[in-house]
Amino acid sequence: MVQSAEDNSYELGRNLGEKNGVETVKGLKDPELIKEATGKLSLAERMMRGVLVKISDSFGSNEGGWYEDRETGEKIYVKFYNNPDQARSEFVANAVYKRLGIRAVDSKLFDFDGRFGIASEEVPGAGNASLEALKKSSDVRDGFVADAYLANWDVIGLVFDNIVEGGDGHLYRIDNGGSLVFRAQGGPKEYPPDRIDELRSFLIPLRSAGQVFEGISEDEMRVQAKRLFETLTDEVIDEIMAEAGFDEEVFDVVKKGLLGRRDWLADRFHLREDVEAEEEVSPEANRGPVRVKRAIDQMRQSESISVKSETTYYPRVGFLADGDSIADQQVDVIQSPTETSVSFKLTKRKTKEVLDWLAGLLGRQRSGDPQSPMVRCSYITYKQPDDYYPDEYYDFVLSAAFIIEVDGLELQISAGVLDWSNFNKPETVDVTDSGQASEHVRSSRGLVRIVGGVGISPEELSRKVNKIVEEILQIHGGLEVPEQDAERALKTARYKWHHKTNTAPEDVESRLTREEVFPGYYTMVEKGRHREYNKISEFAVFHELTTGGAKSILRLLQAGGLMATHERFSRGVFRSGHSSRTDMVTGGADSVFTRIITAAGTKHLTLPENRPPSPFILVMGHQITDRTDWYAYRNDRYGTTKEDVFTARRQRPIQLFEEQRSEYNCENEQMFRRGIAMCDIKCLAVGSEEDRKTVVEELLDAGVTQINGKPVGKFVVLINRTADLIDLAYDREPAV
Repeated sequence: MVQSAEDNSYELGRNLGEKNGVETVKGLKDPELIKEATGKLSLAERMMRGVLVKISDSFGSNEGGWYEDRETGEKIYVKFYNNPDQARSEFVANAVYKRLGIRAVDSKLFDFDGRFGIASEEVPGAGNASLEALKKSSDVRDGFVADAYLANWDVIGLVFDNIVEGGDGHLYRIDNGGSLVFRAQGGPKEYPPDRIDELRSFLIPLRSAGQVFEGISEDEMRVQAKRLFETLTDEVIDEIMAEAGFDEEVFDVVKKGLLGRRDWLADRFHLREDVEAEEEVSPEANRGPVRVKRAIDQMRQSESISVKSETTYYPRVGFLADGDSIADQQVDVIQSPTETSVSFKLTKRKTKEVLDWLAGLLGRQRSGDPQSPMVRCSYITYKQPDDYYPDEYYDFVLSAAFIIEVDGLELQISAGVLDWSNFNKPETVDVTDSGQASEHVRSSRGLVRIVGGVGISPEELSRKVNKIVEEILQIHGGLEVPEQDAERALKTARYKWHHKTNTAPEDVESRLTREEVFPGYYTMVEKGRHREYNKISEFAVFHELTTGGAKSILRLLQAGGLMATHERFSRGVFRSGHSSRTDMVTGGADSVFTRIITAAGTKHLTLPENRPPSPFILVMGHQITDRTDWYAYRNDRYGTTKEDVFTARRQRPIQLFEEQRSEYNCENEQMFRRGIAMCDIKCLAVGSEEDRKTVVEELLDAGVTQINGKPVGKFVVLINRTADLIDLAYDREPAV
């Protein structure tokens, strides 16, 4: 029986499994007729017939190598993975890059002789690219968000060898097998749909990706995220996933990750409007009335990090709003079991304006003015659930506050004092000198909380909060995204404040970028500033733990890093640090405390002075000093923000490092606002081998095997001297 070309064409389609993007060769009747009907042979058929000849062994950890077509001279690189789904993951990564216009190898999946593989076309004229070329290339830089989105951990390569320069001068990503749910060596990894940790971890300087993507700005990331969000529609993702042909279980995880991470980028960079909510408000209201709802939706979609920690924090999402009246342009939404609160701090100017208005309002009310809105004197109180009685709460009174009931919500505005009897009294006690308590509570200065019960819908809460901000607090624009002019003004003011100078450089707008430095908290960062401090002397930034051991590390993992006291209390955890109440009074509770030590300053330390100051010490990466929200004192002053002390005794960053170069003053202190992210913590230094073994064992028992890419046995390090902290900061082994 003679088989027709049409029959062969049908047989080819059936055997190629085209809907899954996989080419097979089973039962092919006449290869020449197939070639004639389709215009080409399948990849597997070319290999079977010896048209594709292997010309080199594998260059990586997977079986395969270079193959050459004897008839056309075409070269392809073939990899056979032990787990077929890793080949599918690499195929998806390459397909996503292609859709986004990012240069990567073209690839296809195939099944040959019982083995499943992926074949990628050769990049003509490919050669190695230098680190400088990688850093300068828009081909590389413009793919940063896509790399993070795909969790392509090995995108750069350990020795900068996974991106090559083609003969056309462009740079291409050639090995993307460490994407999605797989590590480069084939091990599994998490691909969470509710966050993209890689936006931070890919910028850690000591990693190859961090060296290549150094200095990438928030604006660059937003442009890339917008392109990704607009390009990778549900239909496009469905199409790519159908081509890949994952098994059902892996299919669900990968697709959920691709969709969820795309939407997370949209929320992170404010790329979309809530159409339903916007239809219910006037066009003039723009984005303000929907932003609290978006924050609540983001919290509901998020899942907390799963670790065996005894501490549970109320979830919080931060976003940016207003450029003139809201301090640092930062607004926080916190959800507890009993209420949702929207909180922010007013600028110094706006705080005075609002408190003067409230005092006058209270006076008119007491004089019997029937037109005066009702305002009462009460307190801002944080609540922490009782461990044993779930329906009961501990209370922590932060400060006296003006309270106004507005449309079912409670507007709380701090009076800045612990007790009402001290309202309008000057600060006469310097707690940093005497150690005595003051009735002024600087951590509450300018604090505004708008609180609603759990019964109110997110849409209704969002609209009402925005109305309060606009109409009662008289903040023009409410909770809208800050204008670019406001961002520019904030950068200039922040540079002057941080460096204690009256002028800012002309390039301040490009020099400072806004980044998320702690989960949900954004601040200005001066990329590469830490190198200026390193020129003065090698140094380490460290934090002494109040309570050490594995429990502290588990709490850090749960929280996303070190939290300032006020941050902890507002999120329902009243665990105290060294001096929590005093820090609330001074204003230091808004920050995490650290100290620095320089190599030059430790040269003449005696043995007692060189002993570790604490048995448990966290060592930070140097890039943390690129942040512009930290301030420093030569001596321990409880982080005070009291005006006269702050003005006279706060050090310029350069001054701090120069003084510590001359001598090591163990009482120096630096305050980093709100928190320090877990990815900025290099290691935990302990003072005894017994403590080290105990911490490692307890972390392993809790299911923690790696922290920041390091095995826990490498993350927990033994030291004998304070000076050892400097070695750890530079990833050197401390001297025995």
